Amino acid sequence: MIAVGVFGAVVGGAVFAAIIAAIGLGAYHELSRMTPRIGLGYHIGWPGYGVVFAGAALALVSRDSWTIAAMVAVAVLLPTLMIFRMEISAESFATWVATLAAGAYIGFPVFAAVALRRTTGDLDVAWASDLGDAFSPGETSMALGMAWTMLAILATWLADTFALFVGRAIG
Repeated sequence: MIAVGVFGAVVGGAVFAAIIAAIGLGAYHELSRMTPRIGLGYHIGWPGYGVVFAGAALALVSRDSWTIAAMVAVAVLLPTLMIFRMEISAESFATWVATLAAGAYIGFPVFAAVALRRTTGDLDVAWASDLGDAFSPGETSMALGMAWTMLAILATWLADTFALFVGRAIG
């Protein structure tokens, strides 16, 4: 799985956005199946999938500041569509809140990952800068975004590995 993330981080663009969206959609699906099993008593609704997908799509479309406002609007408005198909009850409200929270919980990191990869700038390390430039569209170098994304993937992988070993040692 690390190889897929590294490949996507190097290539960037729509490939990286698709990989991150697929990971986010899988995470949302897993969360939606988990909530009834752990005793929360309600199901997370379908609009959360749209919030996660919109996170990747909005960050891919533009680097302008309006995309953050659009992401907030999508994260609130898509789950609100559920209200029109639900009966009025405390459980329906809990389902709506859980859907909104879960969509934002997964959708915003998806948005941030794709936006981070699209960060423009050059690096002082020639080979990394050349690699980033090779996969940057047009004249704008996205080598800095590639480096920051690779650092995030490496830090996450190391932290997960460390947690695994500490967990096994301590029990």
